[in-house]
Amino acid sequence: MVEEPNLSLLDRETAAEEVKEHFSESLDLLSELVNYGTNLIPRLLATVEPSLVREMAVGSLLSHAVQNLDAVDQLARGGCCISASVQARTILEASLSLEWMLIDEQQTRARAYYIANLRSELLWLNRYVPGTDQHRMMTREWKRNFPKTDPTSDPDMVAAARERIPLIVEKLESPELAELNGRFQRISDKRGFEPSWQKVLEMSARAIANQLSRLAEYEVFYRLGSSASHAASYWTRFQARDGRMLLHPIRGIDSLSTLLNQIVPLAHHTYLSALRYFRPEEVGNFCRKYIEEWRKRALTIPKIDVAVSVKTNPYRP
Repeated sequence: MVEEPNLSLLDRETAAEEVKEHFSESLDLLSELVNYGTNLIPRLLATVEPSLVREMAVGSLLSHAVQNLDAVDQLARGGCCISASVQARTILEASLSLEWMLIDEQQTRARAYYIANLRSELLWLNRYVPGTDQHRMMTREWKRNFPKTDPTSDPDMVAAARERIPLIVEKLESPELAELNGRFQRISDKRGFEPSWQKVLEMSARAIANQLSRLAEYEVFYRLGSSASHAASYWTRFQARDGRMLLHPIRGIDSLSTLLNQIVPLAHHTYLSALRYFRPEEVGNFCRKYIEEWRKRALTIPKIDVAVSVKTNPYRP
């Protein structure tokens, strides 16, 4: 027997219909912003001289932003608005990192980001190689929960790891990266786990937001996304009223206005950061495009109030 959803909690069709009824124009704008990003990335990669800054800023951070912008578009169309706030948080983090990387000390910041990725890859690869501390820890902890399986027993993965590890070590020990990698190692040895690339440069996501005069975005939208990501807020799932629990539907449009009012200017700001550094001659055209094609819809995102009714909600312990 195929299990059917409890429509009081999950009504996929109604949620999608409500989104389409009230937010069709706004989501078309979001799709256009995604499309613009998918054209901006290859244009920058094709017209800007190859460099580590270009690869980390465009190939990684800008690509992360566009990827998650597309995810927000798709989740929002289905009414998965709280879930989309997790992707919105990722976009904000990518946007802050991108802007901060490009405003000053570009080489150092790009190298720190690159080293963090190399060290993360190295950590995972060592988990496949018998005899390493990482392999012993991985197999010990894995077998506590999954005693009949061993994810590190694939001989092809072991061989690939052994081949890749020396290449990463060679890069980390290169003259360009060795000093900064040493900072990573000292912090890792002291704390017992890998630091973030911002930490090695004595920064944090909040400090970066403050330096960029974007602290309001961080305090509101980053924290909202973090709460959803870490299941840290009960109020997104239920209300307590008159001694009763009122569960919120899994999908709905109640937070979509807030989400779109965050995402649209965030996408605009992210693209502008990339253009100012890599293609300053395009900034004027981009601003005109915003004014002529996007601004009206960006400023007229609907606000819909959705009430939770004690009478209609069946979950009242």
